[in-house]
Amino acid sequence: MPDIWSDLRKQIELALVKLDIDTCLLEEGRPGFGDWALPCFMLTKQFKAQPQAIAANLAEKIHIKGVTTKALGPYLNFFVDWPSVGQKMLGCINERYGRLPKISKIAVIDFSSPNPAHPFHMGTTRSTIMGEALSRILESQGWSVKRFCYINDMGRQAAALMLGYQMNFSGLGPDKKPDVWLGDIYFKINQSIEEDPTLEEKLEEMLRAYETGDKDIRSLGKRIFGWCLNGFRENWRLLGIKFDKIMWESEFISESREIVESIKRAGLTSMSDGALVLKLEDHGLPNTILLRTGGTGLYLTRDIACTMWKFKNYKPDLNVWVVAEDQKLHFQQQLKTLELLGQTDIAAKSVHLAYSMVLLEGRKMSARKGWMVLWDELLDEGTKRAAEEVEKRWPELSPAEKQRRARSIALAAIVYFMLKYAPEKIVNFSWDAALAFEGDTGPYLQYTYARAASILRKAKVKRVGKFDSKLLKDPKEIALLKLLAQYPTTLSKSARDLRPHYLAGYLFNLADAFNQFYQALPVIRADKPLRSARLKLVEATKTVLKNGLELLAIAAPEKM
Repeated sequence: MPDIWSDLRKQIELALVKLDIDTCLLEEGRPGFGDWALPCFMLTKQFKAQPQAIAANLAEKIHIKGVTTKALGPYLNFFVDWPSVGQKMLGCINERYGRLPKISKIAVIDFSSPNPAHPFHMGTTRSTIMGEALSRILESQGWSVKRFCYINDMGRQAAALMLGYQMNFSGLGPDKKPDVWLGDIYFKINQSIEEDPTLEEKLEEMLRAYETGDKDIRSLGKRIFGWCLNGFRENWRLLGIKFDKIMWESEFISESREIVESIKRAGLTSMSDGALVLKLEDHGLPNTILLRTGGTGLYLTRDIACTMWKFKNYKPDLNVWVVAEDQKLHFQQQLKTLELLGQTDIAAKSVHLAYSMVLLEGRKMSARKGWMVLWDELLDEGTKRAAEEVEKRWPELSPAEKQRRARSIALAAIVYFMLKYAPEKIVNFSWDAALAFEGDTGPYLQYTYARAASILRKAKVKRVGKFDSKLLKDPKEIALLKLLAQYPTTLSKSARDLRPHYLAGYLFNLADAFNQFYQALPVIRADKPLRSARLKLVEATKTVLKNGLELLAIAAPEKM
């Protein structure tokens, strides 16, 4: 599948290399300037001339098919002849456009990993959505991706849930969505612990019993966490996610003990007030506790054991954790420990894709105290709001279709809002912003796709046949051609940098350019030769929007 944008750039770079020029090209975008520009300031010593003269001289020497060179001041500009180049490109755009053949590379993407003590909250939702989008983007570039979910059932929160169930709900089962029901129990036990600090001792006993393999407590945990997992699976199904492997932290207890012994043998530990400490200060990181005074472990060694399991069983070329930024130190300590244990290959191939917090209209959330917005509440509220908009826009629809459309719009709003920001950026979620049918939103992308589909239906065209792209000369048509050419490059960069927001931003720019084109220029009413060319442009835009939305796990509705 051709990548016109990258191919043209490579041809320009090759022409420059032949002239012994290695100055970097700049991607332009300003009106009146080329698609790329070469700054000639750095070439004055080499060519013993002023930048303006160098640019003018090079413009006469460089000749590339489909590209016009022009000196504009001290810059050599490269203008792509899009009407000419567009013929081949538009003819190649189909459902495989931008995708690469299979390559012999494996990626393990570890994401979602919800805390079994409570339902999905906004932070978990961000991890889940980012991880799935990244998985799909890597798959589009030929990677074999293993979706991995590692759930912490060994920590304080999990023990608190078991204690709360044992004290107040023993023998009962969920009477609503199980993870939501268990979340209520978790919030209540935390309130009880705050009111009665002596319960902390019972919490420690529960944690110790679970880790040491007490049969009754293990059976209790298996039952409770199994319920929670059933609730999580409902969420994953709605988001189109199916994991290749779901594993629990408790599965690595015995292996973690072996890790502790390996760390001891490496001379990396010391004792402090009865606790076993991992010494990392000499390696630029804070020391951390491996075993508490009572002998119970912390999650570092169990996480190391899990990481080694992944490399043993999947042999990945890339291992990614999509986990919140507040775990940055944990992953630094884990990777440094792996290095010190001789596992340098594992450390080199592992990446913590850290994401920042999610606020709801400026408010930070706390899972422990119950100040948080749950996924189920978020989706219900979004569906309710979207249903009101659907009723206003399409009152003639059946009740079932209205509900289906509202759910699709709500999901698109949530998913896109989470993905349009760089991972390191705080997401301040707002329903008014997320659900808008205009602007940088999921519903806007869906609406644009449906508009393109509607144009083709009205034109009674299933697939555009003959067309002449040389008729596409308007600046708005050129803008669309250029963006369509950049889609494969955008996917490549998104996969290379592990940044789904590149693709999200691209799709918004494409949708925006399409709507400007559609509003300014007639398509169906255009003269026949131009009509075919513009319909081909509509068809190509529709295809790329669908391809991109699918990679972000957003539905592309034919009608809206």
